[in-house]
Amino acid sequence: MLLITLYFLECQFQKDNAIYRRLFAQIAIYIHRKRFDGDWQAAILFARHSMDPGFPINYQEFQASGKVKVFYLEDHQGEQGSIAFQVLALLTIPNAVSN
Repeated sequence: MLLITLYFLECQFQKDNAIYRRLFAQIAIYIHRKRFDGDWQAAILFARHSMDPGFPINYQEFQASGKVKVFYLEDHQGEQGSIAFQVLALLTIPNAVSN
């Protein structure tokens, strides 16, 4: 039996106080519908620290265990070595500049 780990990525570029509750609900629904029995991890990418409402207390075990990691794009601006963050930075460029 092949054991795989599912990876979920949530990119958040606006303030959303329900982001964590919604993410964990969507993960649970996905795992249930697919009848997935393996491991999973999630990453949440916020454009700025100010957009993170903070982990609700009932989900902090996911963060403490390393199952969920939080990243902030503003912390990685100017990093030349990370192509992933360079691509995601393109999402924050206004449409007028990208045309």
